[in-house]
Amino acid sequence: MTTRILFVEDHEDSRLIFKKTMTPAGYQVELAANGREALELARQKPPDLVISDILMPELDGFGLCRAMKTDPALRHIPFVFYSATYTDPEDERLARDLGASRFILKPMETEPFLAVIREVLEDHRQGRLPVPEKPQKADDELVARHAGRVTRKLDQKMQELERSETRYRRLVEA
Repeated sequence: MTTRILFVEDHEDSRLIFKKTMTPAGYQVELAANGREALELARQKPPDLVISDILMPELDGFGLCRAMKTDPALRHIPFVFYSATYTDPEDERLARDLGASRFILKPMETEPFLAVIREVLEDHRQGRLPVPEKPQKADDELVARHAGRVTRKLDQKMQELERSETRYRRLVEA
C-alpha cells in the first residue's frame, strides 16, 4: 500500500518540486496551497502524513495543525512542519504544543529530508512517534501564542519591506 502524503505549501514551485521529489521515492502526494484547502482534502480522504509550511494565506500551518488535532477523524495523523520563515525555538515549541510530531527547517537536501520522512513514518507505524491526540496546551493559551508568533512575523516582514523601500528610493535618487 502506498503512503499518502498531504503537502501544504502556498508557493506553487515548492509544491511541484516536492511532488517530483517524493513520487519517485514511492509516495503518493496530494498538494494543497493553504491550510483551508488541506483541511478539506484531509477530511475527504485522510492522508498517512501531513507536511505543512506555516506562513500561508487563509489558514496558516499553525491553524491547520490545531484544526486537525481537534478533529477526531484526523488527530491521529502525524503532522510535520517544514518552514523557512518560522525558525525560532519558540515557533518549534508552539508547533509541538499544537500537536506536531516534527519540526523541520527549510531548506533540507533531498536525501536527508527523505530519511526524516521515512523515520517519521516508521516511528509512527511502530508506535514510537509522538502523535498527540489533541493540542498539548489550553486552547486560549495556544490562540494567544499563535497570534503572538504571527504578529512577530508580520512586524519582521514590515521592517524588511521598509528597508527595501528605503534602498530602492536611494537607488532611484542616485
